[in-house]
Amino acid sequence: FLADRENISPITFHWHAGLTPRQSISDRFQLGAELLYSIKGFQENADFNVLNEMKTTLSPHYLSLPAMVYFTPNEKISLGAGINLGYLLDAQVKMGDDKNDVSSIYDQEFDVGLNLGFQFNVTPSLFLDARYQWGLTAVTDLTFTDENGFPIGEGALKNRVLQVSLGYFIIR
Repeated sequence: FLADRENISPITFHWHAGLTPRQSISDRFQLGAELLYSIKGFQENADFNVLNEMKTTLSPHYLSLPAMVYFTPNEKISLGAGINLGYLLDAQVKMGDDKNDVSSIYDQEFDVGLNLGFQFNVTPSLFLDARYQWGLTAVTDLTFTDENGFPIGEGALKNRVLQVSLGYFIIR
């Protein structure tokens, strides 16, 4: 894997969807066990010498189970923290117009991370949520090579995700 970290985009937009039931345990605290389908990944402008510069997008698809504890200081704001357990369903890489399955490059199908989040209740039923997931598990190990294919370093790929959601509470 020949990589130039300067070419990797820190921001890639993908979507997610799911269910977020909550249970109050006191006036200010709630527990949530969510079920989410999410696409993670990154973009890179790769230069493979022969092909010139080409936009490459890696998009792993996960089924995630975040378990969160929420602190609600008032009716409008909630702060959340918890653990995220994810299972890799599929991974696609798109290079130019070509799209290929690359699930086999992942050493781990399971992803474990920590979540920190902020929620703003626009109305009693409609909310905006922003959450950062800090991956703890190396989903794949990497070997970096020079242009001749000789190893020059090693690393691990861990998921780091900022999710922004618009949600609707069906039952409050």
